Amino acid sequence: MTLRIYGRESWKPYIMSFVIDFLRMLFEINFRFTSKCQKEEFKYRNSTALLNYLMRNPFYARVLKGRVLDPFLSKIFGKNSWIKRILFYIIEIKCSVSTLM
Repeated sequence: MTLRIYGRESWKPYIMSFVIDFLRMLFEINFRFTSKCQKEEFKYRNSTALLNYLMRNPFYARVLKGRVLDPFLSKIFGKNSWIKRILFYIIEIKCSVSTLM
């Protein structure tokens, strides 16, 4: 709903979604799990959710890609390396998949 109002490049839908998810995580921390399996699932789900927030626009496009990944991969592989381009394609695919989830 907020994406329609503010657009895909706005920070407002991103921040609102993150705050709601963060509050959910805080609420679940106080929850008593009945089994070890439930606790492991909770940890996995939360780590995946946080990773997905890093891979979503506008954070990925404005911060992670331009300020972190590009300079880091350029130092390792060179500015116009084919390995760097392949890694970016893989990361872009992950971003697309995380947007769908």
